[in-house]
Amino acid sequence: MLKNQIPNLLSSLRIILTPLYIFTYRKVIINSVEYVVPTLIVFLIICLTDVLDGKMARLLNRQTKFGQYLDVVADSLFVISSAVLLVGYKLVPLWILYLIFWKLFEFFVTSKILTKNNILVYDPIGKTGILMIFILPIFVFLLKKHVYIIRLYTYLCLILVLTSSAIRIVKCSNVDNRKLS
Repeated sequence: MLKNQIPNLLSSLRIILTPLYIFTYRKVIINSVEYVVPTLIVFLIICLTDVLDGKMARLLNRQTKFGQYLDVVADSLFVISSAVLLVGYKLVPLWILYLIFWKLFEFFVTSKILTKNNILVYDPIGKTGILMIFILPIFVFLLKKHVYIIRLYTYLCLILVLTSSAIRIVKCSNVDNRKLS
């Protein structure tokens, strides 16, 4: 019975660890060196749970709508919390938050339209852009003194996310155009 809950437990662990990660990362930002290792460990656990929850669900044949939503909630909580922290300390531009909210909104809307019409969309550009945003806090941590590299990285995130959104929106409009014909 517990084995069947492993995917959801992994996603739940990510939700539970996010506030701890934000607390320790904030300490690192204000130069508390003793928090560097705990922050990295928590980040690695969060990444590991993100990779493993979906793999375990498929392996155990326990893919559910609830599990899919829980995964998105866990990822969104981590990404938004991290971005708020980075923006609050002026380590990344404010627009990165708008970009994250835009992508979440666009993803939900286009996914609903596309899945309703039985169109599966593999989106490697969007996946790469979101992965880059997911690891943005560690990228900033490693390159904190290189503001221009961080800025370039955030612009690359912007380009990937907006390109992905444009592709998904065009696919949705093609679905709507076929219905009108």
